[in-house]
Amino acid sequence: MPTFEDFGRKLDREIERLRELTTKKITPAARLKTAQSLRRMSEKLAQMAADIEAKVEPKADSR
Repeated sequence: MPTFEDFGRKLDREIERLRELTTKKITPAARLKTAQSLRRMSEKLAQMAADIEAKVEPKADSR
């Protein structure tokens, strides 16, 4: 079963692949559209992270 760490590694590889693709094969106009799409995805990921954090119960202080 894949772990969250495995998912993170795969995501890192895909981000690097996307970076190479945009540098080598995409026109400047398409790069701008790609950047806009990535910003929208980033906003959605930030909202997902906030939703996940909101559902996590804070741990009691261990004093």
